[in-house]
Amino acid sequence: MRRIIPILTFFSLLCGCSVFNSETVSHRKVAVQTYSLHKYTLEQTLEILAPMGLDGVECYPEQILSKSMPDARITPSMTKQQRDYLKALFKKNNLKMASYGVCFGGSEKGVREICEFVKDFGCENVITEDREDLLPVWEKYAEKYGLTVSIHHHKKDNRNRYYDADYLSEKLKNYKHIKGNPDIGHLSLSGIEPMYYLKALSGRIGSVHFKDQPQFGDPNGRCVPLGEGILDNKAMLAELDRQGYEGYYVIEYEEDVPSLIEDIQKCVMFLRQN
Repeated sequence: MRRIIPILTFFSLLCGCSVFNSETVSHRKVAVQTYSLHKYTLEQTLEILAPMGLDGVECYPEQILSKSMPDARITPSMTKQQRDYLKALFKKNNLKMASYGVCFGGSEKGVREICEFVKDFGCENVITEDREDLLPVWEKYAEKYGLTVSIHHHKKDNRNRYYDADYLSEKLKNYKHIKGNPDIGHLSLSGIEPMYYLKALSGRIGSVHFKDQPQFGDPNGRCVPLGEGILDNKAMLAELDRQGYEGYYVIEYEEDVPSLIEDIQKCVMFLRQN
C-alpha cells in the first residue's frame, strides 16, 4: 500500500494536483466499480480512489473488506461490527456506496436480504443479472426500500437475453423500479452497437458501466481510457444528456493492466471534462 499512494500522488501532481479544473463538468455523477481493484481489499481500494474526486463507488459482493478482517466480504452476511467498520471507511475517504453489484438474489429471501443490506449503507441502486422470474420480487422490495434495480448484461450468451435492447426494453415496461444497466464494454465485445442500446432504453436507464475499447466486436477486447479507443464516448454522453439521464457513470476495468490506477484517473478526467 505504501508503494501505491506515492505513485498516485505523483500522478495527481503531474495533472495539476487534482482531477478537477476550471473545465470540469459538474453535473455528471462519477463512480468506480471496485472490481477494477479486485486484487486489493476494499479498504485499500477506497484509499486509492479517494484522491480522484469521485461521487461514489459501486461495490461488488466478493471483495475482502480489510486485511484486518480477511473473512469479511461485502455481502448481507456482514456483521454489525464489519458494517460499522465499512461505514467508517466511507466517511474517512469521503466516498459512499453509490451502487452494489453485480449480485444475484436467487430467491425472495436473497433479494430481500440484498435490499436490506444496501439500504443500511444509504445505497439506492442494485445491479443484478438475476433470472427473469425474480424480476417481480425485485420490484416488490425495490418499492419497499426505495431502491432502483438496474438489470446488467454480460457478453452475448445463453444465460439470458438482457443484452438484447429491444427484448429488455419490452420487459422493463412492466416495472416502475427496474431499469437497465448498459455495459458499453460488453456490448462492444458482443458486436452490439452501444448507441442503439442506449436509445432503445431511453428513459429506462438506471446506471451505466461506461467504457472504451481499442476495437469493436473483438470478444477478447480490453478496456482503454475513455476517449482513447474507437467507441464514440462523446456521442454516447450527448445521448444520455438528451435523455436527461441522472444516474452514475461507472468506470470499470475487468483486466489487470500495469497502468490501471492511471487509466482510471484518466477516465474520471474524461467524464469531468466532457
